[in-house]
Amino acid sequence: MIQELSITNTLSIKSKQTISFEASKNSKEDAVHYIDIGSTRLLKLAAIYGSNASGKTNFLKAINFYFGFILSAFSELKPNEEIDFIPFLFDSKTLQAPGVFEIIFFYDSIKYEYHLSLDAKCVHTESLFYSPKGQKKLIYNRVLKSNTNSSGSFEYDWKYGDTLSGNKTEISKMTRPNTTFLNTAAQLEQPELGAVYDALASNIMPIITSTTKGLMGYTIKLLENNAIYKKDILSLLEKADFGKIKDIIVEEREVPIAFWEKLTTETKKDLSSINKKSTIKEVFISHKYDSDYNLPLSNESAGTQRMLELAGPILKVIKNNYFICIDEIEASLHQELLEFLFVTFLESSKESQILFTTHNLDLLESELLLDDGIWFCEKEEDGGSVYTSLVEYKGIRKEASRKKLYNAGRFGAKPIISTFIVD
Repeated sequence: MIQELSITNTLSIKSKQTISFEASKNSKEDAVHYIDIGSTRLLKLAAIYGSNASGKTNFLKAINFYFGFILSAFSELKPNEEIDFIPFLFDSKTLQAPGVFEIIFFYDSIKYEYHLSLDAKCVHTESLFYSPKGQKKLIYNRVLKSNTNSSGSFEYDWKYGDTLSGNKTEISKMTRPNTTFLNTAAQLEQPELGAVYDALASNIMPIITSTTKGLMGYTIKLLENNAIYKKDILSLLEKADFGKIKDIIVEEREVPIAFWEKLTTETKKDLSSINKKSTIKEVFISHKYDSDYNLPLSNESAGTQRMLELAGPILKVIKNNYFICIDEIEASLHQELLEFLFVTFLESSKESQILFTTHNLDLLESELLLDDGIWFCEKEEDGGSVYTSLVEYKGIRKEASRKKLYNAGRFGAKPIISTFIVD
């Protein structure tokens, strides 16, 4: 589970910003909200509020970028390919500086601290520490020494902890400037680092936005290939009161010739490489009333489609121990359906966590979010995004309405709108 995520100089984030999942030690709320790992209490849910263009989504995008790089650069980037890094663009100094990502997490009940800094050309620093008995110990550290020689090579200073086994020097030599040592070590099957890599890789899900492509396909594939997931998805839709849904039917048929002939040669080639049979899948929702009615998924309401596409990843998160970021989770969902999803997650998940952005102020009153898990995002004068936890605001009484305080501007993170008159 994740205790803390910190980001510096990435997208709209200029100075170091941290989102913490650590709950207050004196919290006496319902235990479904958190997990205790030793003396540390970690929240399952955290939300970011803020006006449009404040940087809410950018924190999630930055997390997605860094995790993607840490875990996949070895296989996805060519040896001399640039890193798809975007710094804070509104300052000449940050344009030349690396971005920084830091994460504190628990694996096998042991705390780990991972640090990474990089720019478009290379990794600048990378380190991993752990605390097996409460005492912080180095596993490895990598620092860029020189990138100015005429050959364009990058040189690093390396340090290794006493517990790291295997040929560390050989792994460091095979670590490219545009990849992480952690990723390289895992590919070379170094046991200690391979285990840490696997713990991250198997527990981090890609970001979900309201426009994420392939999300519905992910859920449909899940229910097609797994009868248990299909049963659970149907049960979820039934409990959420989406009418008398009896079944979800997936039919595969050949692409109509008239449609196929309208495609470009390139598109035909792409489709053929994916599906040799040139077939398409059509999804129907079967409703049980006086008889069975199979309605094409495209004819279902936006709310039904949104709930169905979220059902797959949400159930995955519940059944496994995952961390996932969801942008504007409330899109097309009624308030009670949104609360239903959160209640289901909190009561059924074990060690999963969700970080989401939202404009839904009613959640502030729902008791589904603890104050520790509520964050407000604002833009400073220099354009940088700043994230502040509700617990950092002093003098907030427990019985006070968080929604009213937000609307009154107590927490900032609201758009400042003036009158616009069209001549």
